[in-house]
Order: sequence, then C-alpha cells, then structure tokens
Amino acid sequence: PGTAPQRGSQSTDWTPRDTPPERDATLPMQGLRVLDLTAFWAGPVAGACFALFGAEVIKVESTQHPDGMRFAAGFFPKDKPLWECSPITHGANTGKLGITLDLNDSRGLAAIKKLIAKCDVVIENFSPRVMQQFGLDWTQISALNPEAVMVRMPAFGLEGPWRHRTGFAMTIEQVSGLAWQTGYPDRSPVVPRGCVDPLGGMHAVIATLAALRLRDAGAGGQLVEVPLAEAGLYAVSEQIAEYTAYGSRLGRHGNRSPHAVPQGVFSCGAGVEIAVAVETDAQWQALAGLLGKGFADAVALAGKAGRRAEETRIEAAVAQWCASQDAADALDTLLAAGVPAAILRN
Repeated sequence: PGTAPQRGSQSTDWTPRDTPPERDATLPMQGLRVLDLTAFWAGPVAGACFALFGAEVIKVESTQHPDGMRFAAGFFPKDKPLWECSPITHGANTGKLGITLDLNDSRGLAAIKKLIAKCDVVIENFSPRVMQQFGLDWTQISALNPEAVMVRMPAFGLEGPWRHRTGFAMTIEQVSGLAWQTGYPDRSPVVPRGCVDPLGGMHAVIATLAALRLRDAGAGGQLVEVPLAEAGLYAVSEQIAEYTAYGSRLGRHGNRSPHAVPQGVFSCGAGVEIAVAVETDAQWQALAGLLGKGFADAVALAGKAGRRAEETRIEAAVAQWCASQDAADALDTLLAAGVPAAILRN
C-alpha cells in the first residue's frame, strides 16, 4: 500500500457517448406486484427497494390518513401542495404507483381486496390491531390470495404484552439501548434520529425475498413478521457479544474508536471540519511528523497502547494543527503524508 491519492490527481477527461450502451432490462423482481400499505420511513424504504429491483409497487394511502412523512422534513414552497414536498417521502417512495382508498368505506375495502388477490406481496407497518380492524389480517389475506406473502412490520411484534404499542425509530433506538451507546462519555446519550427505520426496512426486504423463495418452491403464501424492535436490537448486538466474550461494556466514546488512535473531527480555518483517523503505527509516524517535536520523537507514542494513554494530549495537538490550516490544504497535506482524512461536507 502507498500513500493516499491527492485531491484531483486521478481526474481524467471523458467524452460523452452519442448513445447509451445497451443493457439487459430484466431486473430481479420484475414481474412481481407489491401492495404497499406502509407509512413514514421503515416500511416505505422496503417498498422503494422492491421498486428499485423491478417490482410493480402500489402505494396505498387515504385522503383522511395520508402518509405522515408527507408533512415532515423540509420547507414547503408556497406554489406547491405541501403534501408533495417532503424529500424523505419522495426518496422512500421512488418508482411506486399511488392510489388513495378509504378502507372505512365498503367501496374502498372492496377495491383493496381486489388488489390483494392480484399481488405477490402485501406489506404494512401498523400496530397489529389496525389490519385486524379492517378485516385484513393474515387469515383474511391468505383467504383472498393463498400465494400472497404478507409482510408485517409492527414496532414490537404481533404477540406479547407490547404488541399494541406504537413506535417510531427514535422509540426503538432508546428501548434497544442504541441511544445509550451514542454520544460522548461525559454527556447525556444522543438519540441517533432515525437510523433504525431504514435498517428495519432492509430487514423486511431480505425476509421477503426468503419468503418468496419458499413460496416459489411450492410452500404457498407466507406470513413474515419484521418487528422494528428487532432491527434496533440487531444494531446493538455487538454490545452483547462484547460483554459475553470479554466482560466489557461498550459505552459512549464520541468520535473515538477502539481501533484508531487518534480519531476525531477537528476544525480548520473558516469553520470547515476535517475527520482524521490513524489506525497503524506508520500512519501515526506520518501524522507525528506534522505535529512536530514531542510527538515525532516520542518512543512512548510509537505503539497504539501508548497513544491511547495520551489520547487527549494528542487530540489537542491535532486540533491546534488543524486550526492553523486551510481545510483543503490540510487535507492535501494529510493525504500526501499517508494519513486517512476527509473534509466533512455540508
């Protein structure tokens, strides 16, 4: 391995083609139809993945209860309907068809039953009682379509004392302990603000693919349960393994890492921040050369254990060096020396 490439050193000229290359238009889920009854982020992310893989995905909402994410995450221009402006909604529903149905109306209920009969997958992320109230739980779905795969994504599962509790990503991030692990050791825990949602969505995609494989092998329709809480518990599984194997508890370490010393985010000129991570002794020698006396010739800091003992002092020196540099110049200098670094883009 050599030094990291400098910014702009690998740029090449490229002449656009007159016509795009021919491609195989077949996608892995082409020919499948998915009925998407989900809302907010976790469920819609799963539906968006199905659409990305080529499935026909039909998103169902009602004018009385549209997807709540339509009214979140953004400033809404005055010349457009506010329910069409949420960037998260657009990102999580790309490639889908859309229809509004009032399931409290007999006509809407009849229409959705016709759709269920013609779909390969039905996915929803309500609390268990909602689909039951509409008469659309697994028993009814399988009666309407014996080959359907029903994917259910309640916050806390279909059974147990918490089954009727509603929950969003931030709920699960706290219940699972993920928030407790996030932040700085001398401050309160920090809620990660939603990462469990897309993680839960991808869990649903993988589980659905497995269920479709079973169905196509002759096992008939399948019920798939993907509680959002399980996605949160998966995210903290390393903590359980670490404690079981070594008796150590993983806590909050800010930007520090058990593998890189130093590692952190530092402010350069004009308020631009740069991330620096040193994983090897060779990388440390390169960084120490920039920090000057007291570091480059310090034998005690040559190994990771020694640097760990002096982590606070080293971080202060890196912060002082970065503060004296323009961010772009600092990045070029660090990369040229072989120190992993990157500017934090706004």
